[in-house]
Amino acid sequence: MTDRQANYHNMAIAALAEMDANNPFWSSNTKISAIVTAAKATVNSISLAEGIQSQPATGATKSEHSFWVTAAQKSEHICLGLKAYYTDISDMTNFDIVNFTISDFMHCTKLEATLRMQLVHDKAAAITIATLTPFNIVAADITGLQTAITNFANSLPQRTIMKANNKTATAQLPVLFTTLRGQLKQLDFLVGTMKVTQPTFVSNYTNARKIINLGKTQQAEELHLMPKHFEVIFGRKFSEGDTFTVRNHSAITMEVFITDNTSVLPTVNGVKIPSKTDMKLVVSKDFGGVFGHWLMVNNPNALDDLHVTVILAHGKSHSSAEEMGNVTN
Repeated sequence: MTDRQANYHNMAIAALAEMDANNPFWSSNTKISAIVTAAKATVNSISLAEGIQSQPATGATKSEHSFWVTAAQKSEHICLGLKAYYTDISDMTNFDIVNFTISDFMHCTKLEATLRMQLVHDKAAAITIATLTPFNIVAADITGLQTAITNFANSLPQRTIMKANNKTATAQLPVLFTTLRGQLKQLDFLVGTMKVTQPTFVSNYTNARKIINLGKTQQAEELHLMPKHFEVIFGRKFSEGDTFTVRNHSAITMEVFITDNTSVLPTVNGVKIPSKTDMKLVVSKDFGGVFGHWLMVNNPNALDDLHVTVILAHGKSHSSAEEMGNVTN
């Protein structure tokens, strides 16, 4: 995947996450629901193709079938819970999206199986875990499914198949991105029709459609954190004076710290990032003069998940916005 493709892919993920966060505003609109579902499928296909493309052609595991069965069983468990949940709230649109059985996860191509499993995971991960508890889905089920999907995806190719898949994935990406651009342009127009009735939602969506252009001196991490969880990133990859751009896509306040203790959440010198906010932070100036070798991202909220993009820049960073209905990338 090229830098330009990666930047567009990251933007698409952020824009669709914003749609999920505001589902009540558009879920009854069949046109928007259909294009969101289609765009998510394209994004998942790009993610899978990129994963195949970047996977080294050495050290392939031979445990493919056992990983497939494990991922299918975990997917089935969450799928049953989601179908019960969607039935309970009379949301048959989303019910139909996740209406799979274990046969649907096993009796299909490996690519189809992976995409279906990932779709089920992403649907569950977008719902507050407390809401899913009555349907026997807990946080460990969701994280366990993602691990199982990753293990299955990583186990698929043998060395010769990897080489063929890399070539195929590289050829697929331009077609997939052309499809995605058309889908998001259509979504822009549809969301734009809500500007009078839901101006805040439309503004947040427009902001999520900004493309952050990563140069050769920049790296990015995309994180999804469960409530009361933290994660460390960019270990020993930054120096004093480097810049972190933190984009909080969620409706909750988050925290970031610089630390050398990756297992303990600091209590001082952290920076709070409000919801729906981009903030640039200089190491170590904006962290109270503290310098560590890891950036710690924390979700202090007890109920809601956190979605955040963090960009490390050794030089200057910049962003460009796509205006709604005027997509040129």
